[in-house]
Amino acid sequence: VTLKNAFKRSKGLEYKSKKAFTFFLNNVRFIKAFKSILRKEKPSIVISNNGGYPGGMSNWIAAIIARRYTQKVFLLVHHAPVKKMKGLYSYLTSALLKLSKISRTPIITVSYASKKMLGMYTNLRNLHVIYNGLSSRGSDFDKFDYYDQFNIQEDRVLIGMIGPIDSHKGHSTILDALSCSKLLQEKAHFVIVGSGSDNFISELKIKCLSPNISNLVTFTGYLKDSSMSLVRGFDILVMPTTD
Repeated sequence: VTLKNAFKRSKGLEYKSKKAFTFFLNNVRFIKAFKSILRKEKPSIVISNNGGYPGGMSNWIAAIIARRYTQKVFLLVHHAPVKKMKGLYSYLTSALLKLSKISRTPIITVSYASKKMLGMYTNLRNLHVIYNGLSSRGSDFDKFDYYDQFNIQEDRVLIGMIGPIDSHKGHSTILDALSCSKLLQEKAHFVIVGSGSDNFISELKIKCLSPNISNLVTFTGYLKDSSMSLVRGFDILVMPTTD
């Protein structure tokens, strides 16, 4: 048993070592490729979209490197982690954050709620808030035809969600509203665009077996069309994120 455990530990360390080396090598390759792009394109503005904190290391690196090639560089962080970070990844992020401060890279987030949570759970400070929005040039995009693609009744008002299907996004909230509203049951159809955990999607589909909404919800899966086209296909876009 002791030998088996020792063997397992050694295999685990070997796997972690290989993973760390691959991680390091990929970032070195990224730096080389990104520098080449910056020299060739000479952009006037660079925005590194980090997503949720801490995001990918390459996003931080991109913002730091870009400062050498253009004056207008921004790092965009959408939201905070659900709890304080620990371990090696936390130390790496802290080091990159210090380099970002030295290079004076402005950091943007998408709401005052996100700014507050990032202040509580991360070392990010002096964040600038710019709200998410949709382009007013909607006519440049075709509307995705959900009615034809998914056999939905033409007289129905389409209420739609787009994005990862995760529990905190609020899909259940809309299903609950649909279940207890006679008006929505008479007039609306709920369209869920995106992919996610099979277990959570199964939970949502079980909720949809309720007789009063069984024919009023469509799961499209991931769609390759442009997000603007998909959004324009809805009559109402909902994003009832719960945290």
